[in-house]
Amino acid sequence: MNLYESHEVLGTDLPIFREKTNNHYTLEDILNTFQTPEDFHCCGFVQIKKYNRKLYKSIYRTL
Repeated sequence: MNLYESHEVLGTDLPIFREKTNNHYTLEDILNTFQTPEDFHCCGFVQIKKYNRKLYKSIYRTL
């Protein structure tokens, strides 16, 4: 699982979402449902709290 800190995602042209919606998938979701990762593209980041810090995870949407 790739987690990013704020300085790694700020300044990118991708949006940051507070929560994941129904049409957003994490890489783990894609791999666990046996779908092809090439059918998805990164559409932003979702903010999560881990280790008492705000971290960011990539989220994907179908092409």
